[in-house]
Amino acid sequence: MIRYVKQMGFRVRDIIHVQDEAGILRYYAEEHAPSWRKKLVVYDPDSKPVAFIQVKGFILRPYYSVVVNGTEVARIKKNFQMLGRQFEFLDWAWDVDCSPYGYEYDVSFNGTPVIFVNKKLISWGDYYRVEIDESLDELVGVAIVLAVDCACFDSRRSIYY
Repeated sequence: MIRYVKQMGFRVRDIIHVQDEAGILRYYAEEHAPSWRKKLVVYDPDSKPVAFIQVKGFILRPYYSVVVNGTEVARIKKNFQMLGRQFEFLDWAWDVDCSPYGYEYDVSFNGTPVIFVNKKLISWGDYYRVEIDESLDELVGVAIVLAVDCACFDSRRSIYY
């Protein structure tokens, strides 16, 4: 299935829309910051929270916990690299293969590619085309894409610290 992820540009709080090919809103995500450890909450179209991505760990080496329907499904961290981006999933059978600057990446589960992401280079806010394999739950796929985005651009966005 194809999904489009669009971050609304130039806002005080991050707002991200996830739409299907027909332009129908499937999910949206907003920054939620009641404490110093920020999190991004994912809502269904009826405004029910269904997932969240939260920064955990130490300040210098944080990781992003992905929780869907109350269950942690993945943890991802960004590894230091002079040029480009490198990510690592912790404790699960996930793997990510990223282009040098994070504009394209594939996510695999148990060695099988299940998510393919392409970022539009010039847009008002971040804009991604996401292809999620039918074998993977759509919400899990969307939450993982949002977590990789958080990890990828954490130094640019202050809300994730």
